[in-house]
Amino acid sequence: MKRHGPTLITGALAAALAVFAALVDNDYYLRIVFMSCVYYLCAAGVNVLVGYAGQKSLGQAGLFAAGAYTAALLTSRWQVDPWLALAAAPVVAGVFGVLIALPSLRVKGPYLAMVTLAFGIVVEKIVTEWVDVFGGPSGLFGIMPLTWRGEAFTNQQWVWFALVLCVATQLLLRNVLDGRFGRALLSVQADEIASSSVGVRVYRAKVIAFVVAAVTCGIAGALVAQQNQYINSDFITFNLSIFILLLVLFGGAGSKAGPAVGAVALTIIDALLARWPSVQHFFYGALLLFALYFMPGGVMGLFARRAA
Repeated sequence: MKRHGPTLITGALAAALAVFAALVDNDYYLRIVFMSCVYYLCAAGVNVLVGYAGQKSLGQAGLFAAGAYTAALLTSRWQVDPWLALAAAPVVAGVFGVLIALPSLRVKGPYLAMVTLAFGIVVEKIVTEWVDVFGGPSGLFGIMPLTWRGEAFTNQQWVWFALVLCVATQLLLRNVLDGRFGRALLSVQADEIASSSVGVRVYRAKVIAFVVAAVTCGIAGALVAQQNQYINSDFITFNLSIFILLLVLFGGAGSKAGPAVGAVALTIIDALLARWPSVQHFFYGALLLFALYFMPGGVMGLFARRAA
């Protein structure tokens, strides 16, 4: 029961959101549910990197952009089938994940965070300044959405499809992290030298963790681009990287259910504060500090202590 508890929590959240999407026909509320799924995909992968491998990363916005612009360019410029574009997005993002992982052998802790931050800033500048390719602030229009039987997805279908991806991601990551790979990542986080001495391939484990985080962020970016049928540089900011990291820390880094709890809670809070951007950014900063100092285990850590 203990092993399957996080899966049951995530499954219950997914079922509740699916029922909500079936009963509600309000586009605004459906958009909130859809973005909860998008943020969960980002947080689930970053949780592997931060919560299990112990690698601090602030480059999620760049990986999100890799997936979003892959789907956008393939469908709007070259008329590639949107399903193929969605499949290509995590592949391209995964390649960028490998590139970010390359310096991870030489830098650690805050230095690694600075390297990933630099990657995110470089991607944001390229997207903003290379207007001929990425459209800059004006963005790319005419992105082809996913279709079913020749018809574009409705808002409800977008929610259901995103929920299916979330459940599949949860089950896949649970099976992977409960096995040898998960134990290898935890040993790398605890002591790289000791884990290497017992046969753990430290560099390989780090690279795979970066790739997992990149792939899930790439899928999330592609979903947003295709659902909006539009993407521009405003989507790719440093605030997005901070928000994704906050999802993991608030929900509980290293907890399998933490990303889902953080994604649902903070997406709702984000929607409530959307009309006050200055308050929104202040709140995120305060919540990040609160999570770091007073809830190091996140929401799921509080529940675990109470249960104990």
